Amino acid sequence: MNTPSASILALTMLFACSAPPQGGEWNKGDAPPPGTAVGPAGGVAAPAGYEAVAVAEPASISGSISYSGDQADEIVGINQDTETCGPDHPERPAGALLVSEGKLENVVVYLDGVKSGKAFAEGPVEVDNIQCNFVPRVAIGHKGGQIVARNSDPVTHNTNMSLVQNNSTIMNSSLKKGATSKPNKLKKTGVVKVQCDLHEWMIGSVFVHDSPYAVLTQADGSFTLGDVPAGEYTLKTWHEVLGNGPSADIVIAANGTVTQDLVFE
Repeated sequence: MNTPSASILALTMLFACSAPPQGGEWNKGDAPPPGTAVGPAGGVAAPAGYEAVAVAEPASISGSISYSGDQADEIVGINQDTETCGPDHPERPAGALLVSEGKLENVVVYLDGVKSGKAFAEGPVEVDNIQCNFVPRVAIGHKGGQIVARNSDPVTHNTNMSLVQNNSTIMNSSLKKGATSKPNKLKKTGVVKVQCDLHEWMIGSVFVHDSPYAVLTQADGSFTLGDVPAGEYTLKTWHEVLGNGPSADIVIAANGTVTQDLVFE
C-alpha cells in the first residue's frame, strides 16, 4: 500500500515532468504548452467588448498614405555574425522609414472603437528572424491573441518583446537555428517593441488592436479595410518612426465604399 507521502511524491514527479518550459522553446510539431488558450488554428477568442458577427451588406474603406517630410531612414551598422547578417554590407538602411515616390509603407491604418464586425484571423502572429531582420518588420496582433517568434537563421537570436506603454515583458526567448518560441499572449492593446538582444540593430514592432479592422500600407502607400459594417468611424494611423499620424472621420453606408487619403507631415 502506498503511504500518503509516497503518493504526494509521485504526483509531484508527474507534474514536474509535464510542466511546460518557462519562456523557452517548443518544437513546431508539438502541442502548445498546457494552459494555453488556443482556437482552431492556434488563435484565441475575441477580446471582451468586441463581438464577431456576420456582416450584412459589408462596406470597404481604401486609400493611400503619403509622407511629405524630409526625415530619412536610419543607417545601421552590422557588427556581429557578419557572414549571416551582411558580409557585403557593413552598413545598411534600417528599413523603418520606407518612402517611395512620396508614399509611405508599413503604416498601420485602423478603425477606432469598433464593437462588432468580422471575425479575427485564426492563428498566432508570427515574427521570424531572417538574415538578421525581423520579418515582418511591423506586424498587427489583437488583444487576447497570441504571438510566436521563429528563427530561420543559422545563428542564435534572442527575441525580446515588451509593451511600450508600461515596459512589461511579453517574450524573452533565446532561439537557436530552426527554433520556435512558445506562444505568448498579447494581453493589452498598444505598441510592442521587438528587439534582438544579440544584434542591436534588429528592431521591429507589433501593433496590438482591439478589433480586426487594422491593416498595413503596401509599398505604394495603399490600404483597404474590408467587411466593414455600415456606420460612423474614426480612421487613424500609426507609424513606427513617425508615431501617431493623421486621422479622419468616416461615414460609410451599407455596401458602400469610401476613399480616404492621408498625409504624414
